[in-house]
Amino acid sequence: MTGGRKTPKITRGHNKDHWPDLKQILMSLTVSSDGSVPVHYRDFDGNTQDSATHIGMWECICRITGKRDFIYVADSKLCVSDTMRHIDGRGGRFITVMPATRREEGWFRDYLQENKVNWTGARVRCSDDEFRTFESPLPSAEGYRIIWVWSTWKAEKDRDAREKVMEKAVNAIALLNRKLSGRSRIKTREDLAGKADLLMSPAKRYLSYTIHEEETEIFRQSKRGRPGPDTVYVKSMKKRFRITTEPVRENITRDERCDGMFPLITNTSLTPEEVLQNYKYQPRLEKRNEQMKSVYSLMPMLFKRIDRIEAFLFMFFTAMLIEALIERSVRLSMKSMKIESIPIYHERKECESPTTDRLLAIFGNLQFHRLLTHERVMEVFQPELSGIQKKLLKMMDIDPGKYILPD
Repeated sequence: MTGGRKTPKITRGHNKDHWPDLKQILMSLTVSSDGSVPVHYRDFDGNTQDSATHIGMWECICRITGKRDFIYVADSKLCVSDTMRHIDGRGGRFITVMPATRREEGWFRDYLQENKVNWTGARVRCSDDEFRTFESPLPSAEGYRIIWVWSTWKAEKDRDAREKVMEKAVNAIALLNRKLSGRSRIKTREDLAGKADLLMSPAKRYLSYTIHEEETEIFRQSKRGRPGPDTVYVKSMKKRFRITTEPVRENITRDERCDGMFPLITNTSLTPEEVLQNYKYQPRLEKRNEQMKSVYSLMPMLFKRIDRIEAFLFMFFTAMLIEALIERSVRLSMKSMKIESIPIYHERKECESPTTDRLLAIFGNLQFHRLLTHERVMEVFQPELSGIQKKLLKMMDIDPGKYILPD
């Protein structure tokens, strides 16, 4: 409690930056589909699960907009039965990703192995990937539609991830074999199997291994001392182990058929292509979060009082809101003026989607000077606006006369 008001609790939770030694609080952010302008944010206890925040955020957005028929798009943390039923039961609409732990997800992948699926091509604005969609013949356990999406980018990513896991496991087994060929602490088959299981664990779905046992003859002197013509040698047998790997063709082939797919769940009546187009706007929110450490250079906060942290986050939200409104203003002007790009990059290179960071940099070199004599202003040298600066001010509906200072 601070000033009689309940405040979030700073505590340890699932740190997405992988800093388990730091305490944290959770911040949620909601943006609009019109320019990805931040419209709502809230902070929670550091150990709050993301799935527990969506009902409160949706209700708050309803109060802000004064309506409930907007489409609420979120990641897989929204795919919780109670949350989806809450939104659907109050006249809301949602689109989210179905997590891989759901039974419906596994069922469709099994269904795909034996049945032909008629994928339909889909187009997504500002994307070079090829997309296809297919509506599942069965609804979710809650009765909502499931739209399966296939993309070339994800297919390549899935294939590369599988190959990297297999390559890493094979390389690890090869290194283990080199150690086994010399002096090794592994003496028994059970110890070796435990070591191999650990190395093969990430790729156990795609690779299996076999332990081979070989016996080699070793001759040692029967007595200590310098060897001579009468030295007697004793023969003994020593066990050596070797591991070979084999691909599990059945699992590899099965997963190859599912490369590039992910399921969306929705209660809307939109076409599969429209569902995909609405969902693909969700990464704009991630871009806003990414700006915390790029544009704004936010670092882990060393404030010890929660009210100071809350004030700091409010300042960040306000700055992000202003930045988004500037971007939106310029991009809408470009659209209305039918301008595809503006030369604001270095060496006057064209930019199709200007950001506030780049726009402000264009005005960073503006200066004015006063010529003083005996503490008297003799002359004022006004800033000279370039052509691109005047053009941007016009797009933002700002009077260039505001850059003229009084004498």
